[in-house]
Amino acid sequence: MRINILFIAIVFFIVTGCEKDQLDPIIGKWILVNKSIDGSNVELTDCILKSNVIFSNDKNVTFNAYNIKDDTGDCEFQSWVETWSGGKNGRYGVYNGSLFIQERWFQIENSQLIYYVEAWEITEEDVITHDIFIEYEKQ
Repeated sequence: MRINILFIAIVFFIVTGCEKDQLDPIIGKWILVNKSIDGSNVELTDCILKSNVIFSNDKNVTFNAYNIKDDTGDCEFQSWVETWSGGKNGRYGVYNGSLFIQERWFQIENSQLIYYVEAWEITEEDVITHDIFIEYEKQ
């Protein structure tokens, strides 16, 4: 009888542990809807609006970015995968394996996913920081 109870308890903990990751609200595909730099909205073309991020249970986040090439005006696609960690104070962190330090996080607010990036612009005179907020809606 003790073995059965132990077996049931182990199965219960395994199942409930897996369900927690599956139920995380960040899991899924999120489509770009808005972008602002230093408080000013950026004009989004049909090309750029194809951009999305996909969060998976295995802690990978796939960034699918579409941008207009300056020299041709063509819609260019780039994709990369990073690792996400989640939920600390309602924020999800992202990590690409680089030692380059940059503040970046995701947060779900009012059913939208907000991605914050602190961008650095290096000029001859100074280093200028920009606050970039990108908003996504779940598909």
